[in-house]
Amino acid sequence: MKCKSYFGWFLITVLLVIGIERTAIRAEAADNQPVLLVYDSKNVAEHGDLSLDRCQRLLTSFGLRARTVQLSQYHQHMLKTGRYQGVITMVNWAQSRSQNQAFEQDRARFNGIKLHIGPNLQADERTGLGGTFKTLTHQQLNLHQGRARQPLSANKTLLVNDRRTDGTQSIGWLTSQTQPATLYSYGVVVGQAGFLPELGKDGLSMTLAGQLLARLFRRPSWVHRPMLTITGITPYTRLDHLQHLIDQLAARGFPFALSIVSVAQNTNLKAFHRYTKVLRSVEKAGGLIFWSPATEIGTQRLNETELRSVFQIELASLGADRVIPVGVSAAGYWNRSVRRQRAVLNQATHVLMLPDQPQKLEQPSAEPEAAVTTSQQFDTGIVGIPFKAFETATFRGKIKFTQPTALLVNMPAGQREINDLMQQLQTSNFKWFDPVQDQLKTTLKTAATSYGYRAGQYLFNGEPITDLDAGMTEFSDSHQRVVKTSWMNQIIQWQSQALLWLFAGIGLLLAGLLIVGRHIYRGKFIHSHMNKDR
Repeated sequence: MKCKSYFGWFLITVLLVIGIERTAIRAEAADNQPVLLVYDSKNVAEHGDLSLDRCQRLLTSFGLRARTVQLSQYHQHMLKTGRYQGVITMVNWAQSRSQNQAFEQDRARFNGIKLHIGPNLQADERTGLGGTFKTLTHQQLNLHQGRARQPLSANKTLLVNDRRTDGTQSIGWLTSQTQPATLYSYGVVVGQAGFLPELGKDGLSMTLAGQLLARLFRRPSWVHRPMLTITGITPYTRLDHLQHLIDQLAARGFPFALSIVSVAQNTNLKAFHRYTKVLRSVEKAGGLIFWSPATEIGTQRLNETELRSVFQIELASLGADRVIPVGVSAAGYWNRSVRRQRAVLNQATHVLMLPDQPQKLEQPSAEPEAAVTTSQQFDTGIVGIPFKAFETATFRGKIKFTQPTALLVNMPAGQREINDLMQQLQTSNFKWFDPVQDQLKTTLKTAATSYGYRAGQYLFNGEPITDLDAGMTEFSDSHQRVVKTSWMNQIIQWQSQALLWLFAGIGLLLAGLLIVGRHIYRGKFIHSHMNKDR
């Protein structure tokens, strides 16, 4: 009897373990499902394309894959329960009144997470959110998150949640300067339904949107310290200004990172080594370096093979000078391009996603995007927000970032701008991300080479780099680095010297013949004329 009892308990335990494992597998599979992002228009005239980019980058920072499609390109049954974990409807152009009955029917049947951003709520969405909504027209509004407050930078029409139902969670608050006592919810979450009136360029708008996404998609709710990041660093940057900036940041105890552009050619010149010498001073000061691709101009775009080649060459030349990038930084559209993902982004555990540049209305895109784009997830996706997006906010030290965030500062133009930046950082009261204290661990792979970072320790193919200056030469104007000459260069140099001596010999021979000819001429003609005269 005891044996049967033990066997029964053992069988129950096994069944419980199997049930728990299956539940965990299903939950993990659901978390890996993408989010469908459907937008009505990019509305470039009012920078709706940048709002779309912000949403995509925020989703990536939470480890969510975003599949993006325009409303007019949506086909019936694209959205199905079990295929996507959520759907986001983004309205960038309220006046267009764009509709797609197939999408509205599929969304109404969908049982997953639903988020609406912008105006023009449909009937099925209002039913899921409950309460009532009100349109605020051309009012100066203040956005609140706890004690932090920021005026919205644009006086525009906003649809807001006026009255909430039981169980509604408010994410931030809106107040009007004309009626400061009246509170409106900025973002709302009701079960699996959510609403945001906009996803604007103001810093507090971005952080509250992040908090709403974290709540709605059940992401970890811990608070991240923002990473101070200087952008726009290239080999053509004034190195004395860059060095001064590095020294000032280090002296004031600000942890920081640089987003740098390198080159694939002329890496044996003194100018390149002077550049990498300053970058090594960043590493020695405790700063981080993110490799960034050069700005693409014109209509010519590199294919996947060419992109991978440039990436590998630039990383190899940086690594040879002990400059070890901890990750990649690139504009948001890079994560909507399959060839850029494969060639570059997927090689890094940490990807810093910079904002897309504003598109000019009269200038068509040089490289049209696919009808449906899919952004990849990374071990850590960091969303970049301009530091100046928070300049009108109060109590900035109280702002909570629920996703990995970098606050971006463009490289100051001169000494005065550097001093102004130091003053702004001093009064910002942000608590900055520290890679040593926060135990940062990163890996960046290229071909057969792996670069790593472990809380202050740089690694090359898994081995620690003990001295960043080992084997490096001082590259002043009076010193040239000794570069090992290849056999091909030696042949070319020998040929050049041989030709030089050959032409010198021919020149001497011609000069000798000229002198001999002159003597013969004088002896034969001039002397004969003199004899005739006599």
